[in-house]
Amino acid sequence: IQLIQRFYDPDQGRVLLDGKDIKTLNVAWLRSHIGIVSQEPVLFTGSIEENIRFGKQDATDEEVQAAAKMANAHEFIMALPENYKTLSGDKLSGGQKQRVAIARALISNPKILLLDEATSALDNTSERVVQDALDKAKAGRTTIVIAHRLSTIRNADLIIGLERGCVVESGTYDDLMEYKGLYYELVTAQMQKEKEKEVDPDIDKEDDEVEREFVRERSFHKIHSKQSIASNDDFDENDKEDDKTASDAQKKKKKRSRTPFVFQIFKLNAPEWPWILMGAVFSLIFGAIQPIFALFFAQIYGLFGEPDLKKQEHLTSIYAGLMFLIGFVGGVAQFLSNLGFAKSGEELTLRMRKLTFSAIIRQEIGYFDYETNSVGALVTRLSSDAAALKYATQAIEQIRTVVALHQEKHFIDLYENAFNQEFKKQKCQLHLVGLGAAIANSIMYFLHSATFSYGSKLVDNHEMTFDNVFRVFAVITFAMMTVGRSMAMIPGYSKAQQAALRIMKLNKRQSQINPYDESGIILKEVIGNIEFDDVYFRYPTRPTLRILRNFSLKCLSSSTTALVGPSGSGKSTTIALLQRFYDPLKGKILLDGHDIQVLNIRWLRSIMGLVQQEPVLFNLSIRDNIAYGDSSREVTQDEIERVARTANIHELIKSLPQGYETSCGAKGSQLSGGQKQRIAIARALIRSPKILLLDEATSALDNKSEKVVQAALDKARTGRTCLSIAHRLSTIQNSEKIAVVDRGKMKEEGTHDELLRLNGIYAKLASAQKRTT
Repeated sequence: IQLIQRFYDPDQGRVLLDGKDIKTLNVAWLRSHIGIVSQEPVLFTGSIEENIRFGKQDATDEEVQAAAKMANAHEFIMALPENYKTLSGDKLSGGQKQRVAIARALISNPKILLLDEATSALDNTSERVVQDALDKAKAGRTTIVIAHRLSTIRNADLIIGLERGCVVESGTYDDLMEYKGLYYELVTAQMQKEKEKEVDPDIDKEDDEVEREFVRERSFHKIHSKQSIASNDDFDENDKEDDKTASDAQKKKKKRSRTPFVFQIFKLNAPEWPWILMGAVFSLIFGAIQPIFALFFAQIYGLFGEPDLKKQEHLTSIYAGLMFLIGFVGGVAQFLSNLGFAKSGEELTLRMRKLTFSAIIRQEIGYFDYETNSVGALVTRLSSDAAALKYATQAIEQIRTVVALHQEKHFIDLYENAFNQEFKKQKCQLHLVGLGAAIANSIMYFLHSATFSYGSKLVDNHEMTFDNVFRVFAVITFAMMTVGRSMAMIPGYSKAQQAALRIMKLNKRQSQINPYDESGIILKEVIGNIEFDDVYFRYPTRPTLRILRNFSLKCLSSSTTALVGPSGSGKSTTIALLQRFYDPLKGKILLDGHDIQVLNIRWLRSIMGLVQQEPVLFNLSIRDNIAYGDSSREVTQDEIERVARTANIHELIKSLPQGYETSCGAKGSQLSGGQKQRIAIARALIRSPKILLLDEATSALDNKSEKVVQAALDKARTGRTCLSIAHRLSTIQNSEKIAVVDRGKMKEEGTHDELLRLNGIYAKLASAQKRTT
């Protein structure tokens, strides 16, 4: 798929479109005729409507809604608070994001449709509808589908089996089943284990707004959260929290916040005070040299009128030597001054960078849910060109999606418009700065005029000789040159002040859940009993939508508890709450009878291993990515290889040219989805966690790999409490307890057989899965 889009060119051979090598075609034209839906959906900052329109910028509202209906996304979008205007970052589930991405691909009516696990995040009901829509969309188009789930490609005109980069077989479904090769083995394995689709009934709409009584109970919490989580731009010395009810401590804190900016910087730069003192002293020396030089300069000018040539020559030699000495002393003074301030400045810059990074990563996860506090926004906020850099950062991070959608010009326009808006804001200020610079440069000439005018009067009145007038003139001239150079630094000082204030504002924000907090209880022994007790929760960015309500669940030690239910019903939220990414608005989460809010947060997270639905790898080697799972110690190579074998990735890694030193690329771009997922599994197991959290841990694996990895995970769960979230029932049907969650409430719980006998929601999910096998 990447070769077709010309993300890369083949080393040998050709890729042809209608008989023509795609290298000879216009790249922009080529990509404009291709619609792509990737395995991991990428949505940009903005509303759902804007994201769908990325597929076709001039699309009408009707076309946007038609595309959403084809992708089975219209109903859940209409149930959101702002419908199509809802921000895409406001905690859409994986299935919901995928459906928006499908709508984005379909709206352009592409000639070529590329589907890389396009329906992988959808439940059976949604997938059937979307698959029907995709079948219609394929009419008259060339469609290439990459799939692990064979039901999505069963009716394909041509099925190609790939192994180790080579085509091993091709044909229709009937041809390949008769051939009994690779495809036959995959189908057989799938039929035996009934591994077909993610089971996740589509959520019709979100819950209504919460009861007024509950809002009153939590009003203080919500107000406090909003004030705390809001953008740092809201910070102000005269903040509204300064009211009559403020405590003495708050007043003292507010008084401290009024400390002059320069003193705050001096405090941060305190360790370098010897360097600052050295720079200041030698700056004074260098500054004093200017008027001294001016006096000697004026004196030398007067020597040209000396009638005694010997005396003139003698005095000229003396003054030349003195001026050379002044030049030498000035050079040394300026060097030592620059050295002192450069050293202290670099140390201050490094300290503020560390301070900024530390302040960012200590914030609770809810802080980053706000669009103004997204990672890209926080990084670019530290720059004076934040608005423009926000778009640049986003476009660079998601460059593959930008290129695939042929939206390079759109992001360039956004980038340019952001700069233009910033320019308009700064236009008045720039005029003032220009006026100030003009006045500063003019003052020297005004002073020349005033000096000569007044000096001439003093000479006429015999109050001062011409030599003395010229000396004063020279001193003023050189002094004003120094002042002019200093004034040129004022705009830079202003920008530095603004940047430093932004950093200090961010640093002063108190995190609601501080990962650096050393307080809290550390249990000597972890049994592993987990309990959710009457938990209520809403995401900070969606206060009117209940995610969990009256949610209660017990996970017994050394057993596996699985959660199933509709997309957006709150399954992944339970894992986020358990790790204290957020705190519930009401209720408790207990570990061995202790409220996790009283436990040491760093210790709590250290005993948990997490494998997410969308694996996140760093731009490091495979070895470093696995070892990153336990940074508290030096992980040995044997340990890394052991967990890699458990995750069924060791043999693949060893087959790579650089083995475990192979780079994963930015966000794991050098690896396939299944490979990334297996590395993520190995990373979670390296710390030997007491509690194992699996959020669709095997969703990206093919049947053959999943069989091995699932067996490995079954071994890994031994002696551990495991909380598993799944859409595919085959991965969790052997769990000691299965809980069905719908709209944030517990609907059913029991074993697989018990829930089937109950003939409720779970039984319907199982029946839907069997029908699609």
